[in-house]
Amino acid sequence: MKRLAALALAALLAAPAPAQDLPEGLPPLGAAKACKLPKDTVGGPTDAEAKALAKGLLPAWTGTETKPQALAKRMQALQVPGISIAVIRGGKVVLARGWGIADMGTCAPVTADTLFQAGSVSKVVTATLAMQAVSAGKHPLDADINWALARWQLPGNPAYPKERATLRRLLSHTAGVSNPDSTGYPPSAAAPSLLEILTGKGVKGRPIRVTGKPGTWDYSNGGYLVVQAALEDMTGEPYASLAQRDVLARAGMTRSTFAQPPLSPLLEATAAGHHLGKPFADRFYNVSELAAGGLWSTPGDIARLLIALRASWNGSDQTLLPQAAAREMAKVQAADWGLGLTLKGQGPSFTFGHDGTRWGMFTRAFIRAENGDGIVVMANDYRGFELADEIIRAAAVRYGWVDRQPRPLAGLPADTPLYLRGTMNDWGTSLPLRRQGEGYAAEIQLPAGRHSFKLAAADWSLLALGQSDGVLKPTGGTIRLSAPGSDITIQTEQAATWLVTLDRLATGRPRLTLTPR
Repeated sequence: MKRLAALALAALLAAPAPAQDLPEGLPPLGAAKACKLPKDTVGGPTDAEAKALAKGLLPAWTGTETKPQALAKRMQALQVPGISIAVIRGGKVVLARGWGIADMGTCAPVTADTLFQAGSVSKVVTATLAMQAVSAGKHPLDADINWALARWQLPGNPAYPKERATLRRLLSHTAGVSNPDSTGYPPSAAAPSLLEILTGKGVKGRPIRVTGKPGTWDYSNGGYLVVQAALEDMTGEPYASLAQRDVLARAGMTRSTFAQPPLSPLLEATAAGHHLGKPFADRFYNVSELAAGGLWSTPGDIARLLIALRASWNGSDQTLLPQAAAREMAKVQAADWGLGLTLKGQGPSFTFGHDGTRWGMFTRAFIRAENGDGIVVMANDYRGFELADEIIRAAAVRYGWVDRQPRPLAGLPADTPLYLRGTMNDWGTSLPLRRQGEGYAAEIQLPAGRHSFKLAAADWSLLALGQSDGVLKPTGGTIRLSAPGSDITIQTEQAATWLVTLDRLATGRPRLTLTPR
């Protein structure tokens, strides 16, 4: 059975990617080989911890029919070639290993040493460097950043002449700074310099400036490039060198780099980006916006960074940062954001970390500040975010992380509104479903054509149900859903009114029925 599953996964990953699944701007795709999956021992330890996580993947919402899924099966379903994890327990890495294929163009396996593009996890490094500078008295946290800029000055927003972009605001995405084009550059293209990106000269994006309302949260890669410029101007050193010496080396991150591309021997251990199992023709795009998204790393190394930050946070080891600086980083500044960190929970459940995405790459990483438990998951396809959450839920059940465990769908409060959200209403909330007994129902008007949608709460992160099993015909039908599932699709032949019903929530695999009226 294992051999059949491996062959099925190899065949699926080698299949052509459907044209409609190619997002705008996606790097050109190359040819995928029919790679055989490596033996389980190639990826790393095969102890009880690894086996339990690889067999215990769970959806966000469960019920009486929910069964844990195997990682290999979910990788096949989502067409994710490779994934790698590091588990942190009590402030120590207790498991680091990979599964699957690092590059479908070469069939290289994923191991604990495989490097992935970590995307915005880079911001944790940048914020750490900035707080080191603040602690050393090089620049106050709440002073105008232009005081630290020598090569270039950040233009303000004329609508708010008295507001200033400070390190605190830049690191917490509240400075109102515009975003550059961050799609990256193929190896054959000349990458722009930091100054060219900031000024907008000879690059794809617009100049960096304050365009929003300072003090209002708005995620900004551009703000981190301003911080990068300030760090380089204050020290006279390139960002990559600063990061290597003052963060990566101090945290013991020996398999991490900001070099674009990584230098040998790290280069030979890099994963390729993929889209639905097809590798990028150039394997990956280089990143010019180093401070915002240029880090190459492994789950084990990112785990070591989080462990070092936690040690600074609790004062047990201040090699990376003074305790006061680490505490400031992990303090809520706006919404769920600190300084370079995403924050979640309170008390024993309080965690800090960051996600990261690049074309064909995904990272999710966090650590619990109080007991030092955490996890890092990296994948070489963006749909790895679904796998990451399912692996995290497996870990949550095994290690007792109650706040990260799945919830019973039958326990959804009766007054929770659900909506049909899709292409017919710009994925908005204009098509509510009414509560009907133990389920939901609605009548909706659909024009002729192809429609994609999900059933979701107003807050996508609370609940989103998508297709799991079955197919809707032009005349309607019944399918089973899961959370989050795939987009539900139906091709209607003429405009009509449809009755939408959702029931069997208690099973964890609710049933959706569409019937023309």
